[in-house]
Amino acid sequence: MTIAALCQAGELETAYRQAKESLAERPESSFAQADMHLAVFSCLKKYVGQADAGAATRWVGQLAALPFPAQAGRDEQLYWELRKLLAALANRQDPPNTEIAALLRALATVPVVAAASTGRSVLLKAALKFQEQLPAGWWAWWNLDLLRPEDYVKDSFTPKGADKAIRLPALTETAFGAYAKSLEKRLNPALGDLAAARPEAQALLPRLEELAAQHPGYGWISFRRAKLLLALGDTAAALPTLLPLVRQKSGDYWAWQLLAETLRPTDGQAALACYYRAAQCPSEEMYLGKVRETLAGMLHGAGYLGMAQEQLRRLAQGKQAEGLQVSYAARQLMGQPWFAAAYPANKPAHLALLDAADAAAYGDLPWQPVVLQSISEQTSERPAMAHLLPAGNARPMGVPLKKYRWLQKLPLGSPLQMRLEPGAGRPRVVQLATRADGQLWDVRPTPRPEPATAPVTREFRGELQVKADGFGFVDGVFVPAKLIATNHWQTGQHLHGTAASQFNQKKGRDGWVADRAEAIAS
Repeated sequence: MTIAALCQAGELETAYRQAKESLAERPESSFAQADMHLAVFSCLKKYVGQADAGAATRWVGQLAALPFPAQAGRDEQLYWELRKLLAALANRQDPPNTEIAALLRALATVPVVAAASTGRSVLLKAALKFQEQLPAGWWAWWNLDLLRPEDYVKDSFTPKGADKAIRLPALTETAFGAYAKSLEKRLNPALGDLAAARPEAQALLPRLEELAAQHPGYGWISFRRAKLLLALGDTAAALPTLLPLVRQKSGDYWAWQLLAETLRPTDGQAALACYYRAAQCPSEEMYLGKVRETLAGMLHGAGYLGMAQEQLRRLAQGKQAEGLQVSYAARQLMGQPWFAAAYPANKPAHLALLDAADAAAYGDLPWQPVVLQSISEQTSERPAMAHLLPAGNARPMGVPLKKYRWLQKLPLGSPLQMRLEPGAGRPRVVQLATRADGQLWDVRPTPRPEPATAPVTREFRGELQVKADGFGFVDGVFVPAKLIATNHWQTGQHLHGTAASQFNQKKGRDGWVADRAEAIAS
């Protein structure tokens, strides 16, 4: 029987023995080589079908030892088989991580053709489920230069019973992030891999920067680049990469935690403030354990005993809910006499730490004066927004009222100051505060001298028409619901006032919004 017939009949031991003997007699024969590969690959397929990682690893090693050139067709078969095995192992309740690590190490020694393919990409996707088990040599073996155009596109799926699809990271984003994370780990001096990892990390940094610039939707790439720079000890370069990410993700604890870790070697006070800000972010308690433990120690060292006590108590409650114990260091702090004492609330320190965290994240951006122009109530189509009127001829800026609820307590025209994060399209407000030295309506648009240019303010007069959502219109001017409710105006009320030009994002054109008005006789 031929080797192919023996393999098809399941007589794999006989097929392997005969193929080995034939190759020894005719080592240069392409037919003998093909038979040997078929026999080894058939044995591999058998154990893949049984999801036997240990046996499959041995036959992957046999493939790696075959002394003849790789072929793209054979490589593709290997990719799909190993993808099948990894998927089966991933579905186990307790995946055999030690055996998976050995399998991936063996796979990274198999000579393959450097060519992009569907099989190569699906293997990568399956292997990334075991990022911790990927060997250092995996990335050079797989070669991220061989990602396909399709691998740069975000995927999505709709869970059963859900109405909306969930967006997933592109394979490219996940792969580069995992590679950067592995290098960050290898740069740990305790692992002793610095000599090999450092040049790889330095070569990866410009690729991460380019990827983030070309694909703004890859949100985690900047995070991983900042972490890699930090692992390389380049804090000065990490901060410019990190600050835009912190501003964009200011509601996420991990962004403030990373900023704190970046600042801690050079500015302990700013790091303390950023850890404190991280602990204020809404998140599941299980994720905040490391933040609370580090913060408690720093607060205790700075003399904020009541605040340190609060963090330790919340840490203990969170660990108890998980069925875990706090660390030895936390238990040592909690066992000291100061922990049992009662402390008054320290609101000044609370506010000072939050202000210091904001200064660390936004301090390089200039303050710009604005006034509170109007507040639009929430409707079925849009959230409640506060509108800020800048100086000069700049368009009004909108901020979500949910983020700045304290604006509701201020009268229209209140003097404020904002910091803007530049970016693609219109700048984004990242920090907003009161302006103590200002006056009501002290920021007004500058009239434009050119007669052909539309004015940015105008007077209006006419009869108010109130809509169902509470806002209204007079003489083509939008009157905010808050202004109407405050003055108890009804449809038919005659008003006189001034309006400012404001860009309507929904309609894509300028409109008029009342910034002050008074009732007049009809």
